[in-house]
This record gives sequence, structure tokens and C-alpha cells, in this order.
Amino acid sequence: MHNHTDQVCSKQKNQKIGPRIFKTSLLMACLLFGGLFQAGAQPIQQIDVTIKDFTFLTTPMPLRRLVPTLIVIRNEDPVRHGFSSDLLQEMFIEVEGESGIIYGRGIEGLYVEPGKELAIRLTIERPGDYAFHCPIHQDMDGEILLIDIESV
Repeated sequence: MHNHTDQVCSKQKNQKIGPRIFKTSLLMACLLFGGLFQAGAQPIQQIDVTIKDFTFLTTPMPLRRLVPTLIVIRNEDPVRHGFSSDLLQEMFIEVEGESGIIYGRGIEGLYVEPGKELAIRLTIERPGDYAFHCPIHQDMDGEILLIDIESV
């Protein structure tokens, strides 16, 4: 036997189902259109460079030319380090960090404060061995090797 209170609760539950279905449908539509939009987006390849114990640590990985590239530099040392490369001088780059965004051509190098990270966005146009170093600590160096995968 149902009383009046049960009928009111049932109506309230039914009223909540409508907005829930609408929100679920809206979420599914956003995911679908977002997925379609990102499916057409160009992939980004990422290079992680960690500075630790006065050493540049990178994970070797194949890189493709003409693909947007993100180089993330993390300084885990208690002192400031630099990151300098001819690669930065040759092409248009964008650098993101806590202090803002820097962009342009001909940037000689960057400084990464202790415990901080910077992200460099660029597109490498030609294969090669791109050396980098710390201008503050002359013994610190590394390299990024870009092989034209399409021609291999």
C-alpha cells in the first residue's frame, strides 16, 4: 500500500532522471565531438630531460621531423642550471614556465631554477644530432638525435 509520501518521492526521483539523462547525453556529445576534433589534431612527441646530480638525463626515443615536439626540462638539483643549444637558435620556439611564455627565433639558452621545469615547443625541420649543454657547468652536456624515420 502506497501513501501520499511515497508518491511524492517517486515523482521527485522521476524528475531527477530527466536532467541526469540530459547531462549524460551532453557529456557523451562533448566526448564524441572532442574525440573527433582531437583525431584530426597533429600528434606531439615529447622529450623529457631531467637535470639531476649535475647530469642531463634523457630517455632515448625515436623522433620524427616536422612533428610538433615538446621538450620538458626538470631541474631536480639544488642549483640553477642552463640549457643551451644551436637547436634553439635555428628555429622558432615557444618556452613555457612559471614566469610566462617566451617565443621567437635566435634564443641562445634558458635557465632552469632549482626544483622548477620549463617546456620548449618547437618543430624540428631536419634530421641531425642536436647537442645541448649547461653554460654554467661546463661538464654538463647531452644530445637529441633526430632520425628521419620515413626514410629509414
